[in-house]
Amino acid sequence: MRCPRCGREGKPAVKKVRSKGREYWYRVVRHPDGSVCIVERLSERGEGVAAGERGYELIAAAHLIDSLAEELAEYRRALRAAVEALAAATRIIELYSFGFAELTAKLASRREPPERA
Repeated sequence: MRCPRCGREGKPAVKKVRSKGREYWYRVVRHPDGSVCIVERLSERGEGVAAGERGYELIAAAHLIDSLAEELAEYRRALRAAVEALAAATRIIELYSFGFAELTAKLASRREPPERA
């Protein structure tokens, strides 16, 4: 996935930050070099979240599932394009090999058999 902030490749993730007794949830992009870009805050306001309350975790999980579904769709499109390219290449190879077989058969029929002594 391309990061909307810096344009580099990265993996989508969700990050929880605790500040002064409040929890904030952010949608982030983690880059291979270890850096993290914050894309958006999932929780609109900092609220004290009770230990049993998992609302923001569910929202974060939903965002993460959506971004992973987009990534899966991109992989499927790329795989479909690769399969189509492979089918086209296979067809071209079949045509060339069929033409080569015909050409060698014609050349072999034109050639006179070697004389035996």
